Amino acid sequence: GMFEWENAAGEAFGTDRICDCVVRHRGRPPAELIQELYAELRSFVGDVAQTDDLTALVVERLPT
Repeated sequence: GMFEWENAAGEAFGTDRICDCVVRHRGRPPAELIQELYAELRSFVGDVAQTDDLTALVVERLPT
């Protein structure tokens, strides 16, 4: 759902934007990373209604 959500111009958020967001916010706690991702997604789509479910999963690598 996240990468498929389109803005008013019909452009999908896409996996590249998701990856860019994750790279920019790496090192943050998983909940914050998801909040940033959702904020960027909402900013991109503007007033276009959500038509699919949204799922985000962050796997945190803990130090050994």
